[in-house]
Amino acid sequence: PSFKEFLQIGTTFLFVTIGWVFFRSETIGDSIIYLNQMFFDFDIPKRLRSGIMYIVVLLFVDFIYRKNERKVLNRGSEPIRQIIYVITILVTISFFVDSTKNFLYFQF
Repeated sequence: PSFKEFLQIGTTFLFVTIGWVFFRSETIGDSIIYLNQMFFDFDIPKRLRSGIMYIVVLLFVDFIYRKNERKVLNRGSEPIRQIIYVITILVTISFFVDSTKNFLYFQF
């Protein structure tokens, strides 16, 4: 995306994120406290820091294949692609296996 589009995407994401904070909080005061922590006391827990590597890899692959996203599926032989798919699924599942939090809407 161009710089203007990048700013538009970032602005939309920011406003939607702030809107969800107000939607999810019990009171307006809780929302303000949470937003303050989100912007000024930001910290990534140690157990989640390894996930940043996967995000960087995905962003890199997305950047490379931004013109034709189907090209990534047509590269290499069939067995290699299947192995990559299985590895991707297993890595994704490994992030959620030890999750102790319930899905957001299960709490209502």
